[in-house]
This record gives sequence, C-alpha cells and structure tokens, in this order.
Amino acid sequence: MMRSLFSGITGLKSLQSNMDVIGNNISNVNTTGFKAGRMTFQESLNQTMSGATRPGGLGMGTGGTNPLQIGLGANVASVDTQYSQGNLERTGQTTDLAIQGNAFFVVGAGDETFYTRNGAFSLDSNGHLVMPGNGLILQGFNADDDGNIPVTAVRDDITIPFNTSAPARATTTVDFARNLDSDSAAEGTITHTSRFLAPTDGSVRATAASAPDGRSLEIQSGDRLTFSATHATSGLPVSTTFLVTDTTTMDDIAAAIETFAQTTAGSGASIAFDNGGTGRLQTTVAGNSLRNLSVSSNRPISSSRVAAAFFFPTTVANGQTSYSGTFLRPAVATDLLSNVFSASGQPLGRDPVTGVEKGLQNGDEINFAGAIGGVTTSATSLVYNSASTTMQDLITAMRNQLHL
Repeated sequence: MMRSLFSGITGLKSLQSNMDVIGNNISNVNTTGFKAGRMTFQESLNQTMSGATRPGGLGMGTGGTNPLQIGLGANVASVDTQYSQGNLERTGQTTDLAIQGNAFFVVGAGDETFYTRNGAFSLDSNGHLVMPGNGLILQGFNADDDGNIPVTAVRDDITIPFNTSAPARATTTVDFARNLDSDSAAEGTITHTSRFLAPTDGSVRATAASAPDGRSLEIQSGDRLTFSATHATSGLPVSTTFLVTDTTTMDDIAAAIETFAQTTAGSGASIAFDNGGTGRLQTTVAGNSLRNLSVSSNRPISSSRVAAAFFFPTTVANGQTSYSGTFLRPAVATDLLSNVFSASGQPLGRDPVTGVEKGLQNGDEINFAGAIGGVTTSATSLVYNSASTTMQDLITAMRNQLHL
C-alpha cells in the first residue's frame, strides 16, 4: 500500500516540476530573446520481486518465466532549452537587433565573454552598444572610414562615434515620382536591345569591363582583388590584394598583376593589354617562369567571373608568351561593326585575333522593317562594309527607316 502511495507522490512531484517549467515559459513570454524550456519524464527503477527463470531441461515439460517487477513511479529526465527561431518584430528602436538563424550576439565585460540572443541594445555615452540591464558591450569587427572591414581586424567593442560626419559624396541616383494627368495621351515607350560590345584597349574602367563571354565582370568600387601565385624559386605560395576604386582601369589591374608577378612572385613576366586592338591580356616571360598565377575577388558574384576571365596557364616558361581571351567594353557609335560583338561575346564581323570574318561579310545587306502606328514600313537595307560601316551608320539607318 505504501509503495503505491510513494509512486503516486513521485508522479505529482514530477508534474509539479513540469508546471514550474510551463509557468516560467509563460512568465517570460515578453522577455526579449527568451528560449522556452521543455521537460521530459522517465520511469523510476523497478523493484524486482522475483527474477526470471529459464526453460526446464529435456523432459521437464516447463518453460521459462518472466521477472516480477513493480514500478516505483516517475522522475524528471531533463529540462531542454528549445532554440527554435522566434518571430521577428519591428520595435521602432534603431539599436534593437535580431538574429535570424543559428547564432548568438557576442557581448563582453573586460576579459569576459558572453553569448546571448537578446538584441535589445542601447547606446552609452562612449558610443558603445550595450545591454541596458547589465552593461555588457556588444562586440564584433569595426569597419574603417570607408565602411570596409580590414582583413587584419580583430574582435573588439563595437563603437558608433558621436558628433562625427561622413565625407560629402556626390549624388549618383535620384528617385522621382509624380502623378500623371489622366487626360494625357501616351507618347510611346522605350525599349532596349541586348548590349553591343567591343574589344577594350585597357583604358576602360574596370567597373565597365566584360569577360570574353560578354558577361559583366561585376567589378565594383571597393572590391579587393587577390593575386596568387607560386614563387618562381622558393616554390612557396604568395599573394597580395589590390583595391578597386572608381577610377581604376583595366590597365591599372594589368600593371598591378605585373608588379606582383615580378616582385612578390619572383618571375620575369611582363603583363599588359596588347596594342593590336584585340582586347587580350598578353603575358611574356623573360627570366624565371610564371607559375600558378590566378586572380579572384572578395565578392562571390564577381570572383568566379574574374578568375575565369583573368586566366593564365599553369606555367609560362622563359621565352614563352600567352594570351587571355578578349576583354570587352560597351560599344560606342564610332566603333566599326566589324569590331563589334554581341551580348554573348560573338563577333558580328571579324575575329580580332585571326582577322577572319565570322559574321557579316562585305556587301551583306542589313534590312530593317517595322510597323509605325499600325502601318508596316517598307524594308530598306544598309550595305555592310567592314572598313567603314560604324555603329552610328546602323543607328542612323534604323532611325530613317522607322522615323525615330
């Protein structure tokens, strides 16, 4: 009788503990960053009244018996913290932060480090983001004056300096909106063709350059390009970085790669865009071999394109010359059609390297036809001449035909 009462008591005590956990969850329903707890139960050890027996021997005619065990109640197995993602809420406080996914804020006090999901921070008099309840300071990697995080940065207290101003920066884009008069008549629409491209001579800004396949290199101001190679004599891997600015040209990048190859990598390589109008990067080695040279970017969307465009053979030995593919730029009105490429990097006229006509041939007629106001215009043509027909000629012919 007493044993049954004790078993019931253990169940009540375990359920009481579970109610404590549930009550704590409810009381912290408005606690920022709180993670709920969950209790699990387990059976207490059983009391064995009699043990199991094995079957009788040959001729005995009896089987085995199970043990006789009586349970002694229930115990608390564990109280688990559930780290599932909570709902993000807009608080209107600019210093309130939240983490989506599996991570923690790092906060510290002196040499002590703590981790929390509570992102309710405020600014103190020194410009630190702190937890108001205990004064712990949010830590991370501070950016430089240009908003970039240096590769040598170490974890430190995050500081937002007061009474400082950012340098003036010219406006590059303006968003403008207004209501249109409902009685206004539609005047037409604007449409664009695919891009026309032409070989670059190296003076084009890196931010406007395209790879040989016609895709933009996606290089932006502030990107850091990494040059890597194997040292010509020691065989050790070496690398350096190059910062892209608004005025960086493709020649600047080629010159930086050459400096790296000659000084850091110990090679006798000369690297520059050739002057034949092919848009290719020419590498000539006179001295120690150039080995395993590669270029990458710190931005993932750009890195693979940059690496593929700035391709170098595994080894360029003494006395050898290698070429990259044709780097491209946006075509302009004065470009000859024979030097123009499609958006996918295919020449409309001749190949700039071999001089072979791969697209348009001398004497070909470029026809134009369209409908203006529902009336189809008669087709006219522009006779192509590889030595004289320019993009402007193509534009003018289209305008004349379509009355633009």
